[in-house]
Amino acid sequence: MGQKSQTASRRQITLGQWLIEKTDTDSWRAGKVTGFKHPEVDQEMITAVGRKNLLEQAAALEREGLITVEWKDVRTDIRRIHFDVKQMDRLCEREGIENPRRRLENVRKTVWKWRGRTQAEWLISYYDNLLGKLDAGKLPQNAEDEELFCCLNAIAGLKQDVWKRVFSARIFRNSKHFENFCQNRVLTILRNYSPLCREDMEDVEILAEHRIMTYSQTLEWKGAVVYRILGTDGTEESRVDTSGQIWGTMLNAQTLSHALPVAAERVREVITIENKANYEAMEFAPSKLYIYAHGFFSPKERIFLNELRQILPVGVCYRHWGDMDYGGIRIFQFIRQHVFPEAMPLHMDRKTYAAALQRGAGIALEEEKRKKLEQMDAGALEELKACILEKGMEIEQEMLMT
Repeated sequence: MGQKSQTASRRQITLGQWLIEKTDTDSWRAGKVTGFKHPEVDQEMITAVGRKNLLEQAAALEREGLITVEWKDVRTDIRRIHFDVKQMDRLCEREGIENPRRRLENVRKTVWKWRGRTQAEWLISYYDNLLGKLDAGKLPQNAEDEELFCCLNAIAGLKQDVWKRVFSARIFRNSKHFENFCQNRVLTILRNYSPLCREDMEDVEILAEHRIMTYSQTLEWKGAVVYRILGTDGTEESRVDTSGQIWGTMLNAQTLSHALPVAAERVREVITIENKANYEAMEFAPSKLYIYAHGFFSPKERIFLNELRQILPVGVCYRHWGDMDYGGIRIFQFIRQHVFPEAMPLHMDRKTYAAALQRGAGIALEEEKRKKLEQMDAGALEELKACILEKGMEIEQEMLMT
């Protein structure tokens, strides 16, 4: 009963479909297979097509000149079938199946079309990767996704910042379509191909680097800074002194686009802090400027902070306090490279690391991170790197607050 039930549940296909499936290989789609195929009639074929159907359909295909059959036992059985692959067009048409090779050619034309519409090197590299797979007879994921290509080309061509939902409305006439149906695929490609992406970047940071802004992007600090707000015509509208905002100041993405720091005379120390809990725990002090780093600063934040650095008094001390892990080292390096070149580590030394381990704050170092850490030039954090590799443990900043 069980065997009969299994047999009945198997998918039955026609002999024509079976021949198409067996011929449809990467090599054939790439044009590297010609001539005849000579499949023997075995149990696999009989099971797939059915014995009675096999005999009837083989005779019909032979009459139409699509195959040649080696009959035996007075045409009651078949030894072998001879099929010329150049008959695939006719066979596919007969079976109502799109010729896989023709499909591949059409996909290739589509990819070439979108490739020709961009000058972004990273995006051309992505399209070339798809074309290489298509030339090898493969049909890679996303190769037929013109909606995705439209998004990628539009992103590569952005000349100014645009809100994510405005971008979606422009492309799809639907403000949420990009986020709901395209964003994850786009982010995967950006991570793999765009030079603007860095490891461990959050999705919102990647989008920001490519001029797609979200409403959650903000810059936060505690400290005495005066900044001016610019109007739509670029002239000053007002000035804001944050010395009275002892619980902190937050600028949203739109304000960041129209704000410039103009004074910070009392600041003697600038401390960027990676984690929110640690930042919130800092108490306002006129001589200190605490900046919530959250990870990699977005382009808008970097512009504001670079302007701030230009107006800070000579001799200001810059420090960064972050996680004692692979990601924390990378963020520190990013800040030195793109924001505050003078920054030195704070609470990211051997003594602090050892004390944190004694308190049970360690998290086991993943093998993949270990490999990356071993190859990394940690610069001012080489001592911390050595500690992490030696002990095989990473420490998140929040753990130091427990």
